[in-house]
Order: sequence, then C-alpha cells, then structure tokens
Amino acid sequence: MLILLHTAPLPALIVTISVLGAAFACGFWPRRAERKRLNSIEKWALENGLHFTKDGPQHLVIPCPSVFFTDGDMYVYNLTQGEWHGREFMGFDYSCRVGKVGCSLSAVVIGSDRPLKHLFIRPEGIADRVWKPYESEELNFESAQFNNAFYVSANDRKWAYDVIHPRMMEFLLSQPRFMIAFGPKHVIVFHERIFTVPEFQQAAELASGILDRLPEYIGEESKV
Repeated sequence: MLILLHTAPLPALIVTISVLGAAFACGFWPRRAERKRLNSIEKWALENGLHFTKDGPQHLVIPCPSVFFTDGDMYVYNLTQGEWHGREFMGFDYSCRVGKVGCSLSAVVIGSDRPLKHLFIRPEGIADRVWKPYESEELNFESAQFNNAFYVSANDRKWAYDVIHPRMMEFLLSQPRFMIAFGPKHVIVFHERIFTVPEFQQAAELASGILDRLPEYIGEESKV
C-alpha cells in the first residue's frame, strides 16, 4: 500500500525554520547576555564590599532628578549600594524619557560631604540635539583641548570655573568619556547606554576622582 505524506514545499519549510530560529535567537541570546552581565555585576559588587539587588523596579530618590529629565516617578533596576572610598555609592540601570525619546541607561552616584551646585559636563558631540534644550549657556575655558573635548554648562559660572581648574581638566581629559552631573550632594556619572562592569568601575573612579580634586574652599561659601 502506498502512503502519501503531505509535506510543505522545501523552500517554505526552510523559510519557516529560519524565521523561528531568528525569533528564538532574538529572545534567547539577549536574555542570556543580560543574565551573564548581572552575574558579573553581582560578583564585582561582592569584590568591592557592595550590596547588589537584582532586577526591580525600585523607587530611588536622588536630589538631582532633572539630570534624567523624567516625567514621573524615578524607578531603577539592578541597584548596587554601599561605600566607595568612604563615600556613599549607588549604581543602577534606569529606563527614562528625554523629551519624547525613550532610553535605557546606567548611572553611578557618589555622595559628597560638601554642598555642591548644578554643573553638567558631557563629551562634545554626544546627542547635541537631545541635551542642548535642557542645558544652560556653554562655558569656555582657557584650554582649547578641554573645550574641544567637553560641553560644560552651569547655573553659577564662577563656581564652575572654580571647580574645573587646570588639574581637574587634566584629570577629566585622561578619563573615559561619560556625562557628569552635580546635584546638591552628589556627583552623577552616566551615559546613554547600559554599563558593562568595567564601565561601572570607570564611572565610580571618575566620580570619586572629581570629588577628590575639588578645591578645599568649595562648600565653605554656604556656611557664611
């Protein structure tokens, strides 16, 4: 007896398998990469005496919300907390909106023992059309190399020039490029993407290095 099997044409079958395979890869590999990333962050946190809380969301209050231009409550994911070189430390992932543009980013926040003022530093050319509507007038410095490398804005121009002195400029030029914002009691280092573990380390060292190089008289004016 002859049995006829009804099968799909070979080209259609190949296309179906390819589509299913692509869909599987698009879902599986990003999740696998993210699990690997979170495991690496957890290991890094333990090595540095920090506490890591995977996933979220969690509500986090940072006294500089304008940095993230959020339209509502601020929720963060994958929060790392503790102390970094004796200062308060927070590192996290965050989904936000800048105007009408949605983005996912990571940030590191280091606490300051002295009051600070608004100051925003970002690499020149990084998303100019997105950030410029939210920035004050650009400040220029004596170093042409620094001016070409960074866009700086601040509410208090004199304070900004006091903070970004020649040794600070030299330090910033020597570091990996991030965006930097000063809140009332924090320095926030972030970028328009999710950090790798090395980038969390670099951002923490950058924020800590900035605070280490503040002039001693910074913050004293608020006590007068």
